[in-house]
Formats: sequence, structure tokens, C-alpha cells
Amino acid sequence: RPGVQQVRHRRGVISTLQTDALVERRDELLDELEDETGIHLLDDVTPWLGESVSFALLDVDDERDTAEWVAMVHVSDRVAALDFAEDLVSYFEDESLSRFSDAGYREAQLWLSDDDDLGFALTEEYLLLADGENTLKRVIRDMESPPDTPLLADEDFRSARESLPSQRVMFMFVRSEWIWDLLRDELGPFDDEDETILRVESSTPEYAAMSASFIDRGMRVDFAAERPDDGFTTGSGVRLASPEALPADTLVLLATTGAREAWEELRQVMDDLDPNGGSDFQSVLDEVEIETGIDVEEDVVGSLNGEIALALLPSDFLETGVYEGLLLAGVQDAEGIRGALKQLADFVEDSGVELGRSSLGEYEVVTAELEGFDLLGEDYEPGYLVTENWAAFGSTYRSVRAFHDAVTGESEPLSEADEFSRLISMAPVPPDSLIYADLAAAVDQIEDSLDSDMRSGFRRDVKPFVERMEAFLLAGSLTEEAIRFTAVLTLSE
Repeated sequence: RPGVQQVRHRRGVISTLQTDALVERRDELLDELEDETGIHLLDDVTPWLGESVSFALLDVDDERDTAEWVAMVHVSDRVAALDFAEDLVSYFEDESLSRFSDAGYREAQLWLSDDDDLGFALTEEYLLLADGENTLKRVIRDMESPPDTPLLADEDFRSARESLPSQRVMFMFVRSEWIWDLLRDELGPFDDEDETILRVESSTPEYAAMSASFIDRGMRVDFAAERPDDGFTTGSGVRLASPEALPADTLVLLATTGAREAWEELRQVMDDLDPNGGSDFQSVLDEVEIETGIDVEEDVVGSLNGEIALALLPSDFLETGVYEGLLLAGVQDAEGIRGALKQLADFVEDSGVELGRSSLGEYEVVTAELEGFDLLGEDYEPGYLVTENWAAFGSTYRSVRAFHDAVTGESEPLSEADEFSRLISMAPVPPDSLIYADLAAAVDQIEDSLDSDMRSGFRRDVKPFVERMEAFLLAGSLTEEAIRFTAVLTLSE
């Protein structure tokens, strides 16, 4: 059950989201639902809704070939809950969805469908919804007399709970064994010798868990799973550092430290698919070397440390028609990558593209003059700059300059921005990959990039639902022991 802190944060989030536009749209949807069902979710549910809602997939009934499931809603006012249950049963019957009969069982009130595929029960503390009479009675018995081996005694269950934030409003746990058993019962037996099925099953975590929590001005969702022996490459061990090399006003960032491992996996996949033992893929790499003089594996992959980042920066697109963006590649051999890029620049110049070279502090910036090339537009001036730790490729000189200023300390980097710092502090340690978006600035950027007619529609139909969103982060970590992901959404004050 949520603690005091969760209740306080939840109230703050709800208060922040209750803009006039959202409240108006919410009330419209509630009225439409009431017209359809005769039930008003706020007026008829909140008076009795208690502290928790649970859902469980219990087993698969072989005789009926259906899954056993139950939803449990804690009740704070049994009389109000009884009125709601009777209204819900009446709706099902009025709509000819099912006919129900009343019954009693161990102090509980039951409503059972005639075809026994749905049932409700009201105990002193819970309103239950289940797939039928047997499941309802089984759950009621277990509530009164807990089973000898409760889920809480399961070691994996306890480990999953401990790996997630203790302050939470939702928790989910699942074993892959249960899912595979369900699939086999629903779809029929699998071929136990099928290599694809065996590979997928062996690469599935034995268990996974997820939780949701309210935070100050936002919400987070955490996922944790035991790392399977097959199917997942462990983290590269490279520290994700691109936020330290990007400007604080970065709109969107996608970053990963697993590029080298991904390349090795690509080579393996291509070798497995190629009946010639990977010779076709190698011939492509050889052709690139013949044309450009660049050995992709030695000169490029061998010079990088594995971190790749793609960033979108603030742009004045409406006036310039240009998006400011950066591609960063972490470098472990700066001279090696400089040599490869020089060879690439020579090849580009030989192809008829004019290149410009200029100094930016102690570094050289190489840019391409695209006048006459309609593919990107004349205002794009893509270029690159190589430092001791990074190869940066920008859509314009301004983008390259923004990278330079952040990495040299002339401007504040994203890693020191207040909201990003708050979000990344909740990420699993160490993060191997992340997606970040400054939603508030992105919404303003989108609005500014629209013409007057589209802007009017955006402000009317879209902005009321997103204007309170501040930032979003999705970060993941893969270690020898576990797979972890955290997603965070924050709201403006």
C-alpha cells in the first residue's frame, strides 16, 4: 500500500494536471460513460474505493482451456461498493452481455454469470472480479486461510521487490515459466526441438518485475529482471558521458554505450545468414575501403569506445528551414579517427563537394558547402570536429559550435542542467543507454515551427494535454546479474 510520501506526491501530480481544458475533457468522457453504462466513475466509485487494486493471473484451467485470473479492489465503504456492484451487474444484464444469479459463500456476496465465464464477489474488505465461480471461491478461501506456500515466500519474488523502489503505488511480478505454460496451453504444444523456440525461451529472463511510483512533480516506472544466460550482451563498461558534451538546452538525446558490441553482433548475424560464411558482408566492407581508403573495422570501429549519441538542439526552423542536430561518437583513438575522417573528406572533395576548414579554439572544424545540392537544402552546412574523447558531427556549423562550447566548459553542459540532473539521479547504475527529452522546450519548439493555421489547431487540440509536461527520461542498465530500466516523467510547477 502507498505510504504517506506517495499519497502526497500523488496529490501534487493530480493538482498540477488539473488544468481547465483537461478537467473539461475529463468531465465530457465521464458523462459519455455514464450515458452508456449508467455509472459515473467519480460519483459511483470514489466513495468506496480503498487503498489498493490488484490483478493476478493464477493458473490455466485445462478443463475449460481458459486462464484463471482475478482483480481485487480494496473497499473502504461496503454499502457503497454493494450499490456499485449491483449497478454493474444490471448494466451487463441490460446490455444482454450476460445473465447473473446471486449466491452467498463464506460471508461474501457473489454474482455469477450463467455461462460461468465471469463473476463478482464482495467481501468485507474487497470487491473481486474473476473468470468464474471456482476462481472466486478459491481466492476467498485463500484470503481467509493463506496457502502453505504464499507468493511472498518465493525467493525470486522477494528479490524482485527489493530491487525496485520501496515507495511505490503499483507492483507487478511475472515468471516467464508461467507465460510459456500459458502459451502452450492456449496455442498447443511447441516443438521442443525447434531451435528458434529454444533460443527465445533460453534468452527470456526467469522473472521480471515492474513498479510505478509518484515523485515530486512527476511519476516513475521501474523494471527489473534477472539476466538470462543467453541472448543478452552485458554492458560495455564504458561510462555514458555524452550529457557532459552537449549543451544544457538539448531538446532530445538518444545515447548508448554498446555500439562496439552491436557491431560484433551484426557481424555474427551476417555471418550466420550468409551461406558463404560472411563473405558478402566482408565484400561490402572491402568495397568501401577500395573507394574511400577507410578500413571500417580497423580505422573506424577500432578507434571508437562504443558510445554513440544523437541529439536534437533548439532550432529556428520556421525562419531557416534547418534543424540543429549532433551525432557524437566516443573516441579511444583520436588520431585514428582523424585519419579516417581525413580520408573520407578527401573522397567527398573528389566527388565534387566543396569543404571548408576553420579553427575553433584548438580544434579544426571541417564543413561541407551544400550550395546546389537540393537533398538537404542550401542552409545546411554539415561539419565535424574531433577532440581527444569525441568525434562530433553536426547538421550545421552552429551545432558543432554548441558541442565545442559545452565540451570545453564555455557553456553549461546538459549533465549540469537542473532537470536533467534530477532525472538521471533516478536512473539505474551504471546507465548503458538513455532517451531524454526536454518536453517543455520541445512543445514550444514545435509550436514555433508551425504556420499560423496549424499553430491555432495545435494550441486548441494538443497543447492543453502536454503543456504541463516538463521532461522525460528512459534509462537502462545491463549487468551480469540483472536488466534494469527506469522511465521518469516530470511536470512543470
